[in-house]
Amino acid sequence: MTKQQLQKKFNQLKKLGKKTPQQRGYDFEKWIFELLKSENLSPSPSYHHEGEQIDG
Repeated sequence: MTKQQLQKKFNQLKKLGKKTPQQRGYDFEKWIFELLKSENLSPSPSYHHEGEQIDG
């Protein structure tokens, strides 16, 4: 993602909408992951396993 795309996505995240706090958190995690990738870092995504979440 380009910096402009990341900024646009971040602005969309700031709009709470009808998403649950958990869904907003997942969306924010995805944004952080893309931000780190855009800075040429190697983030590890989190993953979900029956009722729990493992951070990357």
